[in-house]
Amino acid sequence: MLWPAVVWAAAAAVWLRYALGATFLYDDWAYVANATFHLGETQSYRPGFSVVTGAMTSLFGTHQLRYYLAVDLIAATVPAALYVALRRLRVGTVTALIAAALMVVMPRSDSLHLWWTASPIAVALTLGLLGVAAGGRFVDGGRRAMAWLAASLGLVAAAVLTYESTAVLILLGPALIAFSVRRRRTLVLSALHVAVVIPAAWLMYTRTNPGNVANGTPAGQWPSRLGSLLVDAWRIFFTDLPGQIGVAGLVSGLLVAAAAAAAAVLLGRRVDQGTGARQRIVTSAVSAALLLAAGFAAFVPFIPANGYYAPSAPGVGNRVNAAAAIFFASAAALVAGRLVELGAERRRGAAPLLAAAGAGLAATLLAVGTRESLADATEFSSAARLRDQTLASTQSALQSAPPGSVLLLGDYARYRGDQLVPILAESWYTQGAIQIRYHDPSLQAAPVDPTNLCTATGIALAPGGTPVPYPRVHVIDVGRAAAVPIGDQASCRSLLPQQVAVFIDARL
Repeated sequence: MLWPAVVWAAAAAVWLRYALGATFLYDDWAYVANATFHLGETQSYRPGFSVVTGAMTSLFGTHQLRYYLAVDLIAATVPAALYVALRRLRVGTVTALIAAALMVVMPRSDSLHLWWTASPIAVALTLGLLGVAAGGRFVDGGRRAMAWLAASLGLVAAAVLTYESTAVLILLGPALIAFSVRRRRTLVLSALHVAVVIPAAWLMYTRTNPGNVANGTPAGQWPSRLGSLLVDAWRIFFTDLPGQIGVAGLVSGLLVAAAAAAAAVLLGRRVDQGTGARQRIVTSAVSAALLLAAGFAAFVPFIPANGYYAPSAPGVGNRVNAAAAIFFASAAALVAGRLVELGAERRRGAAPLLAAAGAGLAATLLAVGTRESLADATEFSSAARLRDQTLASTQSALQSAPPGSVLLLGDYARYRGDQLVPILAESWYTQGAIQIRYHDPSLQAAPVDPTNLCTATGIALAPGGTPVPYPRVHVIDVGRAAAVPIGDQASCRSLLPQQVAVFIDARL
């Protein structure tokens, strides 16, 4: 169990710097405010999700650092569990380590460690991967095989009940069936997994509006929606990422490739030429293709959802790629790892080239992923600073708010940077932030929006909404840290349009 612990510790160490400076964003505010002030359940249709968030809000209160240290430790279990699952499915150590390392720096699903509300997804992925690993113990047989089967089915069910899209993880075993020594038993396990996943997923989808299905894609558009998801996934994982390789990625890949080639020549083991190298290459190639297919299948659960749930969703939205990223990282690692292993077995022939190709591929992907994920973390950290400044300016302008007040925040940016990291973008969690900041659950809050209407009696926050009387409304100019004197319709029409919160802030 040494390597899983090493992977977990390494991942936690890599992400620790971000965690130490992270603050609540997006749904975080709503969850914590609801729990702090007992305002009601937020995610009741996902039982496991509610257990995870409920446990942390009970333990940590409103202490943001504690939440994000927990996120760091929880998210680090995903690459460690991936290593365990791949090894139990008889994938080599080198390959499993490469896959785990790729998951640590995977930029297309990094909201798992950048955003507290995504931490239950990390829990679900870990449960699912451990369920796959337990299933591998069942396939191996032995006196405790049935106990491992029960554990596998229970873990997979728990994963689905925590975050339903993780159901696709049961395809990991079938995709790697070529490595199994008991393939019939592997297929039996897969059938049992399906028998557990279907009712669990059905339970999720028949409860309260999972994945915005009620406001999602009409059934008649599902075929075209699937096509757009697959094209988007191909672009995000196979076109955009290679396009971001850059000089650093190429140099890293070439240097590691050269070192691997030299190591193959100097340290490679002599083996019998009849060890089936060609067969192992074919096995790895076919398995990698199956892993890629399973990775694309990971987007099938998002067909009914609205267009936001897509592989290209930026920032916190890239959580939808979490399950797919596991398959894509495993496929890339399988190719790279197999080449490295074959290169280490021969001193003659193509051994140096095989080792160079495998190590160079892994190094390039790791270099690109590291650069991209660090850039994302920097953007999230910048958004955190702007968010803190926005809340501090608000409280400076209005040091105390009468109970029942409505705060409208203006002259600030709702989102930060290319990743569209939320600062305070929507009313439903801006309100949570204000309630926590002022320690008052009776307060309401929202960004100043072009849809706000100035009426004779007050400000309507949305067309058709009931106007909030002017004495209850406090408009805050965040940029100047000052209250805006709006007390009637004339001053509202004159001053409120100047306070509309802009969409994006591109400052570093």
